[in-house]
Amino acid sequence: MELPPFSPPPEAAMTKPLKFTMAAVENLVPPASGRLIVSDTACKTLKLRVMPSGVKTFFWQQKVNGRKEVETIGHFPQVRPDTARARAVELSGLVASGRFVRKTKAEAPPKEVTLGDAIEHARAHHWSRLKTQGRDHLYFLGHAKSLWRRPLPEITRADVVRLHTQLGEDRGEFSANRTLSYLRAVFNIAAQDGLFTGTNPAAKVKRFPEQSRERFLSPSEVTKLLEVIASAPDHRRDAADMLLILLLSGVRKSNALSMRWEAVDLPEGLWTIARSESKSGKTMTIPLVPALVSLLERRRATSTSPWVFPSRTCEGHIKELRSAHELFEQASIAGVRLHDLRRTLGSTMAARGVSEIVIAKTLGHSSTAATKVYTRLAVQTVRESLESVTGGMLGGSGDSGAS
Repeated sequence: MELPPFSPPPEAAMTKPLKFTMAAVENLVPPASGRLIVSDTACKTLKLRVMPSGVKTFFWQQKVNGRKEVETIGHFPQVRPDTARARAVELSGLVASGRFVRKTKAEAPPKEVTLGDAIEHARAHHWSRLKTQGRDHLYFLGHAKSLWRRPLPEITRADVVRLHTQLGEDRGEFSANRTLSYLRAVFNIAAQDGLFTGTNPAAKVKRFPEQSRERFLSPSEVTKLLEVIASAPDHRRDAADMLLILLLSGVRKSNALSMRWEAVDLPEGLWTIARSESKSGKTMTIPLVPALVSLLERRRATSTSPWVFPSRTCEGHIKELRSAHELFEQASIAGVRLHDLRRTLGSTMAARGVSEIVIAKTLGHSSTAATKVYTRLAVQTVRESLESVTGGMLGGSGDSGAS
């Protein structure tokens, strides 16, 4: 599908004129959306355009024979206000003397697309369709604000390496790697949509090594947690039911929290997660085991809300499981997160010989590559089982030598 051509957002109403100085221009606050246009009180044909990304650009604007003429002068602070004013005065002088020559489209220099412009383009034309509305992308790209005003061709690999290294020290290696990935994506999108030609400076920058989290519940921990869930008091029933759904279905927390009754078919024991709510972007059909069907039937009998887990205000669904950690503590399980329950189901399936294809389908992964961690984790479960069995065979001594 051909993407629509890139067009900047509409301009905001012009604000009160301002005497352009380094301090005055530096202190101008970018608008939340659109573009802010400011005129110079010392030269009314000199204007400043301020983008939401923080990019500030001087330009000259004047009517010549009834037609508005515009010429970009340059970005602040690379171009100082006095330099921009001198150029605007020069252009106005050419108009007054009749020597102004209108540039044709063929002669007009191409617009310098800055990193901030490219991020705004990616957000408007690509990331706005994502379930997260590009919030993660913009959060991590905010760490690269020192480069936002730079034209894309001027950003070098050395700039990206320097930024990545500094972020690793200041914000952590995970955050630095995410910023690097999104920078790479911005340049790829800009190249794909014709806003940038050249080599992606973030393409071959080496990421920091990351250790994937491998916490999952052992069989004994699962048993203790199930006992706590079964005996949970009424004020912790939502959290207890949610933990059981996470453990026995393997869905993500966000999907469990936003479960609707209209998506659940209790007679068939099926739960459908729409593609708009699925991380993979595909519709998921979750088989509900008997224990979950019983749980949902119990909740359905007393529910008047469209949500399986309605909020206390009856507006929308609950957002967080604030008492889940108390149930983990009661079960004497330390260092566990809600996502670890999903990992527990995957590793248990792998330990019992379930194929990676089936595990991927169960957990909603788009490829079996994402399930490799569960196969690796299953080795630990098998090891614990073997040690228990062989320990009993050897009388608990752990010594295999003959006496």
